[in-house]
Amino acid sequence: MVILGILVTLLAAAIAVAAVHSGGAESRGTVRLFWAVAILVSFGRVGALWVLLVLEWTGRQTLAAVPLVLLLYPEGLLLGPVGAWTVRKALAFSAVLLAGSLAWAGVITALVVASAGLRRR
Repeated sequence: MVILGILVTLLAAAIAVAAVHSGGAESRGTVRLFWAVAILVSFGRVGALWVLLVLEWTGRQTLAAVPLVLLLYPEGLLLGPVGAWTVRKALAFSAVLLAGSLAWAGVITALVVASAGLRRR
């Protein structure tokens, strides 16, 4: 699971480096957009995980928290039965969510750049 997260992170970094080396101010804007989206998505997803964990550990989890669970997908499908959540498991899954968020940020950035390119034509 952690290896998958590392591979996705390396792929996202390679895409960002390729965009920087392709030249021009437009590519630097694309890289800035990528990192802005990556930070926002990462904070949202990892934050949702930790909110859910605090609710679980304090016994206050209710059905109202179900929408937060949706933010953990598709990486949440990799978990299977976890049993009791420990801080170590939570940190490892946070790393996986971070890597997945970088991949989502790449997809979102590509869609935004492609749609901006279509509007210019």
